[in-house]
Amino acid sequence: MLNEKKPRKSLFNPDVKRRGIYILPNLFTTGALFAGFYAIVQAMNGAYEQAAVADRKSVV
Repeated sequence: MLNEKKPRKSLFNPDVKRRGIYILPNLFTTGALFAGFYAIVQAMNGAYEQAAVADRKSVV
């Protein structure tokens, strides 16, 4: 009883991979939305250089 080993979780567990595969694209999308919103706000405030930098980062 004391020496019974539990089965180890696989490093490449397909359930974890299916769940985690959507995190990276969602982070890119969230970052692009934030940068685009920031660019619009900066352009409305007259800070066109900062808006251009933020707009470029939202595209990349």
